Amino acid sequence: ESFKNIRFVNLKGKHFYQIKLKNNVLKYYSSKDGNELENGDKIYAQQIARQMLGDQKSNIKSITQISSYTNEYKSVNRLLPVWKVSFDRSDKMDIYVETAHSKFSTFNDQKRKVFIWIFSNFHNWEFLSLLSEPIQYFVMLICLAVIFFTALSGTIIYGFFWKVFKKPISQEKVGALRKYHRSLGVAFSFITFLFAFSGGYHITRKFEPDNRLSFLNEPVFKTNELPLHLNQLNKNEIQIQMSMVKIDKLTSIQTQTFDFVTKEITFNYFKLNDTLKIENGNEKYCFSLLSDFTRNNNEKISATINKEWVTDFTNEYGFVNKRLPVMAYHLNNEKNSSYYIDPSTGHLAAYIKNADRYEGLSFAFLHKFHFLDGFGKNVRDGILVFFALCILLVSIMGLILFIKKR
Repeated sequence: ESFKNIRFVNLKGKHFYQIKLKNNVLKYYSSKDGNELENGDKIYAQQIARQMLGDQKSNIKSITQISSYTNEYKSVNRLLPVWKVSFDRSDKMDIYVETAHSKFSTFNDQKRKVFIWIFSNFHNWEFLSLLSEPIQYFVMLICLAVIFFTALSGTIIYGFFWKVFKKPISQEKVGALRKYHRSLGVAFSFITFLFAFSGGYHITRKFEPDNRLSFLNEPVFKTNELPLHLNQLNKNEIQIQMSMVKIDKLTSIQTQTFDFVTKEITFNYFKLNDTLKIENGNEKYCFSLLSDFTRNNNEKISATINKEWVTDFTNEYGFVNKRLPVMAYHLNNEKNSSYYIDPSTGHLAAYIKNADRYEGLSFAFLHKFHFLDGFGKNVRDGILVFFALCILLVSIMGLILFIKKR
């Protein structure tokens, strides 16, 4: 009697209607005879996973639906729910796909799983997960503050009072270990400041929860709203995909056309009742989503507003946000709020304000050294690794000296 959306999908060369019910369950019905495909969503997930991996032969060991983030499927992947398709291969490959919009999310082979574990525990400190998130962040901030002020005190003592401390006390000889610990510590203290400050600044933003997944426009449609035969829409030359949306309470068909030359997606909209094309439909639909999202966010749409169609990731709207293309609306308010809206799913892809921009700039330049991008990613990463190893070396030398004194 009612549903949330209807799309076309191709399963093993046959066409199916993918129906999203009110309870978010996906059902698949043959467009030829209307019969339901049992376990259709699981079968479709396997097909997408095989296409993404380029592997049609390996056995699938298991397939599991993931409705919340896990130790191996982090929140940075954004998409939920997804299917985890595990292949019986030597690399222990897992592919994560979202069937509701035919999207590939991420992959994890054995090497990547090891990396995720190391990064999670040694960088993000997930061994503190037994504590509440605010306490975790507070502990990390305290440790970063200690690192920052240790580097600062070392720089002041050995940088500005070198003459006082360079002479051995009571004729004690200054060994090579102490000598190089001092000189290397001063040399790389500035990098330590950058890492500690930008890391701490980044953590402070974690106290504000990322609730973008709660910003979703997903109306419920009545089955009797559909035309008797969907092939009435053929005259509008639907090329790639169709789904249903509401624009100012008007039920409409959204179609997507993909240009294989320019690699661009075009969105068109048609009234469901007479299939007439809606002029500037994508702008109207995205603006209707903006109206909903700003109202839910207790913000008002400013009189002056700038919009842009974003087809590539930028410094502000980075790869971490995953979704493209999106419509960006930049509001002229105190926060200079920007809403990035994904018309293909009705999701808020990102909400960015001045506080996020300042922190993002700090993290990009002081923590990840994006000012070196001109030299290429490999050179930039190599320099970062070099500095990190130097700081590690100074820390180990200092620890040895401390143990010797004890």
